[in-house]
Amino acid sequence: MLSRRSILRARALAVGAPMINRGRFSLFAHGETEYSARTVDLISRSTRDRHVGLVDSGLQEARGVETNPDRFQPADYLRLKNSGITVFHPAVGYTEGDVYADSLRDINGWNAFVNAHESRFLLVKDAADFERAKALGKIGILIGQQNSQHFRTVEDVDRFYDLGQRVSQLTYRGNRIGAGSSDARDRGLSEFGAAIVERMNRVGMAVDISHCGDRTSLDTIEASRKPVLVTHSNCRALVPASPVAGRMKPSSEWRQKGGVMGVTMVRIFVRAEGPLQSKMCWTILTT
Repeated sequence: MLSRRSILRARALAVGAPMINRGRFSLFAHGETEYSARTVDLISRSTRDRHVGLVDSGLQEARGVETNPDRFQPADYLRLKNSGITVFHPAVGYTEGDVYADSLRDINGWNAFVNAHESRFLLVKDAADFERAKALGKIGILIGQQNSQHFRTVEDVDRFYDLGQRVSQLTYRGNRIGAGSSDARDRGLSEFGAAIVERMNRVGMAVDISHCGDRTSLDTIEASRKPVLVTHSNCRALVPASPVAGRMKPSSEWRQKGGVMGVTMVRIFVRAEGPLQSKMCWTILTT
């Protein structure tokens, strides 16, 4: 989390740049890239959360670690640690087959992984764990899913919360809760979906609308008693001609109720032209 103190210090450094040390340093151990003193200071003081799929993170060379924690090697850990990211949010969106069973297996797997490497990783259960992970020098794992189809009933929200899930994206494509951004029709948040949102609010599970259609997104913001997350998207007005414009959010949507948007670094979310990036990596910056 970028603290007010860090932001003010960064501004002060910007104003006084000609009069202070303008040296350049490697931000992480054994890193070849050098950064300004201002950058190093800001990064070292801030807490950063990165939303990733397993193949997008430094775990990509150790696939299957959530089912076989022994496959995770010291080199894999160093790759994550040297990224400077405080908390990783590895989330997948199961949309076919037995979504409930697949989600259950995925979440149980991440619990087993953290338990097997508890000296290096911390399961994020509440907001305080972001700062706790940084203070302990550990990497936080924030468990989530990119589709809430595994919530067959309202009571399933409680069950998955008890298993450690703290974020759930409501739709990847259309389900009982609402519509996805690529669906031809968006009828908005269903009655069942509103009940799911209410229970998520009650237990303390964050509502993510990244892949929701516009109507479903607006309905969710209206229905939720707590701010919602857009963990990986961008403002549609900035790149209206993008082929993924439907996945972006209109300005009116994310200015309400103090929610947080994580701006994706995928090229077509920030530019209308140019080649695609090969890896999808999303970042949440909170203040």
